Amino acid sequence: MSLPSNFFKGLVPESAEAYCQQLFMAQPVHLVVSRPRRTRLGDFTVKPGKRPRVTVNADLNPYSFLITYLHEMAHLRVYLHRMSVGGLREAPHGPQWKKTFQDLLIPVANEQVFPKEILVPLVDYMKNPRASSSADMPLYIALRNFDTLQPSHENKIRLLDLNEGASFVFQNRVFVKETIRRTRVLCTHQASQKRYTIPAHVLVEIY
Repeated sequence: MSLPSNFFKGLVPESAEAYCQQLFMAQPVHLVVSRPRRTRLGDFTVKPGKRPRVTVNADLNPYSFLITYLHEMAHLRVYLHRMSVGGLREAPHGPQWKKTFQDLLIPVANEQVFPKEILVPLVDYMKNPRASSSADMPLYIALRNFDTLQPSHENKIRLLDLNEGASFVFQNRVFVKETIRRTRVLCTHQASQKRYTIPAHVLVEIY
């Protein structure tokens, strides 16, 4: 798969466009800018006989898109390294992935790419990256402040920002928000009274 030279224009901060293109050229992958998904910002998948695939949601702001792209490219590098040396498979977000993700973030972790409001929590997050930037609340909140709501997101609110005890609609079902558990929120399905944990960053409609 080849990419046009301006592929990343508008997707990531302008000062990071060339870097993202260079990473792709060094290790080509089937790269897809995906439709928005409720529970993930991006992913890395490998299917037998096919080129590894990286997807990143199209509705992310440029700073979130850049971090997510580097997150998934770190998975690609770990996978290719394991294939070349025949090593054992480790946890998806284990030490090798963390180190690789840190290495990919270092060249862009500066004020030429990120505003200070994001850079400060990003540098802290880089010390021990977690499976999702949404799992780090200071970074998540900083990134969210640069979001522009899409037309389809009007009249919606992030579950994290909803008051405890409030009712909301998610996937056409009515829930009641209970307590936050790190990156997810414990909720009760109103009709069945069953309890579920839902990612804190998803958009919901106030009921």
